[in-house]
Amino acid sequence: KNIIEFAGEVNHSFSLFRAISLLVGFILSLAYQVSLILYFYLVGQALHIDLSVWNYLAFLPIVWIVGLLPITINAIGVREAGFSWMFSALGEDPSLGFSNSILGFLLAVIASLCGGILFVWKGRFKSRFYKEE
Repeated sequence: KNIIEFAGEVNHSFSLFRAISLLVGFILSLAYQVSLILYFYLVGQALHIDLSVWNYLAFLPIVWIVGLLPITINAIGVREAGFSWMFSALGEDPSLGFSNSILGFLLAVIASLCGGILFVWKGRFKSRFYKEE
């Protein structure tokens, strides 16, 4: 009887842990997606585009869902067409949508390349700044 009760308590603990993990994962995923939308909104602000953040919140998830279609590599072209469609639907110039998309993508690529270069040279930096024990 004690073993059965213990197994039931362990099962309950695991199910509670899974529920909490799913909730935390959902909240973090939502925060990540909102931060990406804010990123493209700020790129748009840098380009002097007069769209509200609510427009980005409404349309970018649709653009990203279409970008999931396996048509091109990394959705290049599909994403830009989606941004152009979004901007034309909101009464803006579609070329501004293209510019917003491609500039946001290029900034992300440049930041990733900087991180990649640091990663490749990490042995060199590690020996200078970190002492191995």
